[in-house]
Amino acid sequence: MQKRKLRNRLFSLLIIILVCSNGYAKEGKDHSWDMLGVLGLYSSDDLMKSELNLGILQELFTKVNDYFDKLNVTNSEGASDNYYDQLKNEFDFFTYEQILTHRQIYHWGFDFDIDLTEEGIPTDNQIPSALKTTFDKKFKYMYGDADWLGSEWYRFLKFIIPEQAKRNAFIINYINNFLKLRSASDARDIAAILFYTHLLGDHIVHDGVHSAEAVLELNKIERNLALHIRSLSKKCDWYYSDYEQSVKSITSRDDRERAQEVLDCLCVTIPKILEYKYSAEFAAKNLIFCYETYD
Repeated sequence: MQKRKLRNRLFSLLIIILVCSNGYAKEGKDHSWDMLGVLGLYSSDDLMKSELNLGILQELFTKVNDYFDKLNVTNSEGASDNYYDQLKNEFDFFTYEQILTHRQIYHWGFDFDIDLTEEGIPTDNQIPSALKTTFDKKFKYMYGDADWLGSEWYRFLKFIIPEQAKRNAFIINYINNFLKLRSASDARDIAAILFYTHLLGDHIVHDGVHSAEAVLELNKIERNLALHIRSLSKKCDWYYSDYEQSVKSITSRDDRERAQEVLDCLCVTIPKILEYKYSAEFAAKNLIFCYETYD
């Protein structure tokens, strides 16, 4: 508990520094360190092992973060080329501006492509409310109160689904092949957990319409994470119970502080699951488990 209290104090100081600075974007390497911690490969008590682990996984983290952050991704292995250019051609009123940032274009739920309603559109658990708000404002600016706003919104969501599916498939396959996992389901769960680790990082560092408000809401992230952690912890479900209790014990109402505490919970639980299920596979990649404790 003392370590957690110290971390929270340091976190509060960091937020003050960031807010007082001109720019406070979480860079790719910062996301990579977060992901390293969630995988159980970072410890402040053993930075040498942590650096070695990061060196092995940096290419993976770069690919993962690029697929979460880049509007246009050119890659023959998965995502369609010029995705955002295609989106602009289809929805000319929904143009990219600084007020949106890349987050509002792509930082929705990982299961956007499979968590669908009977109408074949993603459920609210996968859609940032800010995305719908911005879509409505831009539509009305160009077309006024035209009665086809609803149908255009659904067409927009259905346009996004195939791109989400392609990006997800690339990330899942890359993680599966890189780590030599035995389960495609586990690969999807790990990919989703890394995706939400990225989104939690954005919530921790960012504030306001240019950033955190453009990211999937924290309560939806927590809900989706729970589903993937429960799935990943099959055959060792006691770890999921521990995670569930840890999250329930979080009392912070500040999104940035809560996001940090959820991230801390991930860094405690996910390493234990992976070490239990995939210690041999990680060792074969010369990855060394070393992770933080918050007792």
